[in-house]
Amino acid sequence: MSHSRKLWAVISLLAVVAMISAACAPAAAPATQAPAPATQAPAPAKPTDAPKPTDAPKPTDVPAPVVPPGNPLQYEAVRQAIAMGIDKQAIVDKFYPTGSSVADFFTPCAIPGGCEGDPWYKYDLEGAKKALADAGYPNGFDIKLAYRDVVRGYLPQVSKVAEEIQAQLKKLGINATIDVQESGTFLDNASNGKLEIFLLGWGADYPDQTNFLDAHFGKGANDSFGKKFDDITSVLIKAASLADQAERNKLYAEANTLIKKHVPMIPVAHGGSATVFGADVTGAHASPLGNEAFKVMEAPGKDVFVWVQNAEPLSLYCADETDGESLRACEQIFDPLLSYKIGSTEVEANIAELPTANADLTEWTVKLQEGVKFSDGTPLTAKDVLASYAVQWDKNNALHKGNTGNFDYWTYLFTAFLEVPPATATDTKYEAPNCDYGGLMKSIEAVDDTTVKFTLCAPDPAFPSKIAFSSLGIQSAAHLEKTGGAPLEDALGSGPYLVKEWVRGDSLTLEANPNYWGEPAKMKTLVFKWNSEAAARLTSLKSGEATGIDNPDPNDFEAIKGDSTLTLYPRVALNIMYIGLNNDVKP
Repeated sequence: MSHSRKLWAVISLLAVVAMISAACAPAAAPATQAPAPATQAPAPAKPTDAPKPTDAPKPTDVPAPVVPPGNPLQYEAVRQAIAMGIDKQAIVDKFYPTGSSVADFFTPCAIPGGCEGDPWYKYDLEGAKKALADAGYPNGFDIKLAYRDVVRGYLPQVSKVAEEIQAQLKKLGINATIDVQESGTFLDNASNGKLEIFLLGWGADYPDQTNFLDAHFGKGANDSFGKKFDDITSVLIKAASLADQAERNKLYAEANTLIKKHVPMIPVAHGGSATVFGADVTGAHASPLGNEAFKVMEAPGKDVFVWVQNAEPLSLYCADETDGESLRACEQIFDPLLSYKIGSTEVEANIAELPTANADLTEWTVKLQEGVKFSDGTPLTAKDVLASYAVQWDKNNALHKGNTGNFDYWTYLFTAFLEVPPATATDTKYEAPNCDYGGLMKSIEAVDDTTVKFTLCAPDPAFPSKIAFSSLGIQSAAHLEKTGGAPLEDALGSGPYLVKEWVRGDSLTLEANPNYWGEPAKMKTLVFKWNSEAAARLTSLKSGEATGIDNPDPNDFEAIKGDSTLTLYPRVALNIMYIGLNNDVKP
């Protein structure tokens, strides 16, 4: 091949290589060109590609509403919705007797400061449904509704009221499963925050707002409603320390409004109730505080007075009990320092004279009456008073035992237990190191055998009313030591009666105390019996087996009034029935 032909062949080969290289290299996009889409756009749908009816979205394909996590009652909006959805008037109309009323506030209006501030939510079912949906629960939720099957003045027809509330919750989409618990178990579970929604109530122990609001929503309240609300507790602390009722009322108005906002519970009713006695019984009465004094009652021609109540006492150490059946029995056996006039809420002297206080109400001095003895004949002294209070106050005291160990009333009355080592702990003085522990009590001193001095961390105008309450009945210091801080059945007091026999499940028999310092009991023997059925209690009275009964069925009131052999004694409705809403359920 000639050179010209070789040259031409090379040139031709290079040209082919260049063309192939150009064809394989990516083309450079113009600077103004938009980025190519990540995927190729689909071809236009053909008429035959139109969705078929069976391809339409199904209801199950619709995203479910987002339900907030955890316990629904932790959300304030949920609690407010439930509050609007409960028809309290219907409950009172159906199940409560004459003398009852719908609760617009937690505390009865007869208690000073009880009905200050904003009244409760009005019933609004549709508004409640919308509020629940807005809170994230358009379909409601499942929950347990707990109660104990024990009749109270504030809850006269327990199971029927529970079923009515269950039905009302159902209208909101809330499926409440009823959970009936034994009384002691129920109270312990409530106190320790283990119930979700529950039915409970409260009867006045003394006529002051601290007995209602502080006991339930204050710093010393138990865990039944879950976490406390700092804005409520701070207002209550301020109110409790004031002596001027008008100034206190301003703060209670604020507290009531905050309780309505936070809804730790729903106040339902102030329940009218009654006692019934044979028409020939003298001294019979119904106490607004539920502390009927049997020592003044007498049934002519009988040696034994039989009282039939709703349930058996849990124990006879009422420092660590909260139920009315236990408290009423204790009130016949023990003496608090002060007491209430029979059938009244007025404080009077008892085993002690009315106390004296310093100007700012932080020091209270109590003088014991001369000659007061326990039923075993031993004298009751200031050291017994000190021991009775100290074992409740000091959580680390070796005798701080009781029945459950809760000692709820101590924190209701005095805000907090002493959980740090006391500065002084002798049989003549018990003293906190300072007031930083958070309680009201600073020190208790047995100045001499008949004088006790209480020093408080803040003023307390209600102090005389508090020391008249039965949870502060005076125990024998020696007997507390003997029983290891748990004199649950082996009770030794200074009251008008002493324990003769307790047959668990049947009866509690008391006998008149031969060493009683006051006027002797009219009846030598007092027997407590119990039956949860109102009809059975009334039958026992009509048959002559019982001398008096508690809480007759409201439906029987008119028939009782028309029976010449019986007398009905209505109680003033110083109580509250509520639906508890626990915002922090404990496992």
